[in-house]
Amino acid sequence: MKPILIVAALYFAFSCLSCGKKAIPDEMLHGTWKVSALVAGKDTSQMDFSGIYFKFNKNNRYFFQSSLNQKEAGRYYTQGYRLLTTDTLKSPEKEKSVMIESIDADSMTYIMNLGGQRQAMYLYKVK
Repeated sequence: MKPILIVAALYFAFSCLSCGKKAIPDEMLHGTWKVSALVAGKDTSQMDFSGIYFKFNKNNRYFFQSSLNQKEAGRYYTQGYRLLTTDTLKSPEKEKSVMIESIDADSMTYIMNLGGQRQAMYLYKVK
């Protein structure tokens, strides 16, 4: 019985982490966003971010381009403070999720988990 109570308590605690966050309106995402920094753990990446951008369209389609010749394109939607994307260029399609830690008219911060390491991606809006 105790393991069930522990799991229930952990589930409740985790679900309350989002209690103070409001849903992100899709309109706030619309436009082109460039990456300004990437912080993995305590380390800030020194790579050139000038060719890395995301574009979110009004029809819930997105495009991603990196300077390493990586591309993604597909569907996106928001769910509370999460941004979910499905790359339709690859088969099988796979949905990814990042947490939008903050967003305003000209800046946004994603929180991601890559191999168990927390990463923060900082973006600015260009149009």
